[in-house]
Amino acid sequence: MWLEVIPIFVRKHATVRRGLLCICCLLSVGFWIVSVIPGRMSTLAFVMGPFNHYWYCFLDRLLPGARTATVAKKILMDQVFASPFFAFTFFMGKHGM
Repeated sequence: MWLEVIPIFVRKHATVRRGLLCICCLLSVGFWIVSVIPGRMSTLAFVMGPFNHYWYCFLDRLLPGARTATVAKKILMDQVFASPFFAFTFFMGKHGM
């Protein structure tokens, strides 16, 4: 029953048809990207993931608490010390040296 209704509904409603086409195109592009770039990006994730984890654990041990001043210090330390390294690692890993 539903299989007979769906094609009629899609034929009558152009917006639904365009939406389904757009979704199919986006999914196709997404699947293509995932199949083309997995090696370098997964290596980058395996390198940066643990480092990020331990960096934020270090910050939490160094500056315990969640007061506004403490959070501001954590953000400042993150932006001054870790962000340049993370950005450099990301772009070098993504585009190669």
